[in-house]
Amino acid sequence: MKPNYFKAVFLSAIALMMLCACEQINKSFEETRHPRPEKKDAAMHTTTESHSTNSSTVIESDGGDASSNRSIFEDAATLDRIQSELENLPQFRGKQLMLYQTLYFYDFQGGRISINIQNPDTTENIDQYVYANGKWQDPTPVKIVGSMQNEVDFLMPLSRIRLATAKKINDIAQGKIKEIPGGKTNGFIYFNYMKIKRVNRTEAGWYLQIQGARSDLRLNFDPDGNLKEMKKQ
Repeated sequence: MKPNYFKAVFLSAIALMMLCACEQINKSFEETRHPRPEKKDAAMHTTTESHSTNSSTVIESDGGDASSNRSIFEDAATLDRIQSELENLPQFRGKQLMLYQTLYFYDFQGGRISINIQNPDTTENIDQYVYANGKWQDPTPVKIVGSMQNEVDFLMPLSRIRLATAKKINDIAQGKIKEIPGGKTNGFIYFNYMKIKRVNRTEAGWYLQIQGARSDLRLNFDPDGNLKEMKKQ
């Protein structure tokens, strides 16, 4: 066979491998951009896993204080106070806090907030902090594995966002629900941050899902809680 034939086959194989690699990277970025939290009814505990392609949080609860049926999104001033309490924990007082990728709100049993924060004294460590039953719980370590850290920067100053923005987002969602047959939210609002290094592109925003009788919608918001997009899933 002619040398040009082998060269063409070789180049085609290289192109195919590059295409597959790009598709996998895009899939990884999409899973990282939109992690899927889960809520289960069992004995209360919290676990966090952060991998090269996604980050997920599972919060399980035994019901806690059943008398507390208030929505976590009910009052902006309360959310401001909760954020201030986090920033003034003894280990954080007077230090800049860095959010690591995700922040979750769970609107059930009085509400839960889960946030990953870089340890300001040991910066290679990430810890998960959970607000539940009216206070911030003791932190738990987050395991960081995989090569995605070389591709994406997940650290952002927490001061760039307000927890109270979640109330604004929930209010907007409640208005949209009225326009969607069978519309309801799944009780989750989350914030996600990532900076893709190779293209110097930053993606930061809040997300919420509306479940409808015929289709589901994902609402995308900017860091200030302004609605950017409603996308059918």
